[in-house]
Amino acid sequence: MMKLDTKLKLPLRDDKLVPDNEKFDVVNSCNGLICLSGANHENPLVVRNPVTGEFIKLPPGDIKNSLTILVGSGLGFDPKTNQFKVAEMHILGTGSWKSVGAAPFAQECKFPTYLNGAIHWLLDLFDSKQRIVCFDFESEDFELLPFPSSLYDRIETEDKVIRNISFGALRGFLYICDDSTSFQTDIWEMKEYGVPESWSKVLKIDSCYIKQVGFRGQYKLMNFLTNGAVLMYNSAGRLIYFDPKEERIIYLKVQGAQCRCEAIALVPSLISLKDAVRGDDVEVLNVNSR
Repeated sequence: MMKLDTKLKLPLRDDKLVPDNEKFDVVNSCNGLICLSGANHENPLVVRNPVTGEFIKLPPGDIKNSLTILVGSGLGFDPKTNQFKVAEMHILGTGSWKSVGAAPFAQECKFPTYLNGAIHWLLDLFDSKQRIVCFDFESEDFELLPFPSSLYDRIETEDKVIRNISFGALRGFLYICDDSTSFQTDIWEMKEYGVPESWSKVLKIDSCYIKQVGFRGQYKLMNFLTNGAVLMYNSAGRLIYFDPKEERIIYLKVQGAQCRCEAIALVPSLISLKDAVRGDDVEVLNVNSR
């Protein structure tokens, strides 16, 4: 059993930001900072450092067309300018947003993931092998990346596939966790960034182990452990420990969790948002001062 203790509470119960009957969603993490949004990953609202307690409220998005729907967002870092940015795109500290042109059309952008100076999303695209889009924060260009070829071949015939796939980055590689078959869960890594042929299946988990947990669906990797085991989190809100060497799977119950919670892999950082932002029109707040 794993006990969950509350370390920080974010004092942002502002009806203009998030109504009382809604919760914050975790968008993604980047270099120790996390981005929070309204329900269903709508407008990004807050960037915070959970270690220092500092946070910044983001300005409203500059969407002039009332029919425009935001389908995805994400926090990243531009190594050239040494700036954190939120894709819509907002430069932390400027207090404003700017347009960077049209993005590839998709119904939804899932699993925002920062790696190599770019934010990546898993897309719902029709009639396309390009299921991953990345936005480079330096060049401000979009690029499409393909799935592993064998995985795409199944997508054409099985509509359920895309719903049981998660996406992220660990160990410096993009990964795909595929739980779309009835007999095993596969974990893929893109060993050479941007090279389609470099997708490699690094782990498979037989369904007999997943059945012990009693849930099939979407699994998200939290970490590869030093003993070769993996820590996963599923869409039912359960933490799963799997050791392929010992062929053992453990369900970790999170004690003290609310009825709705999320898990995210985070590398802690002591970076101060006061040093990360530029400009005088953004206020850096701290939960510890209230």
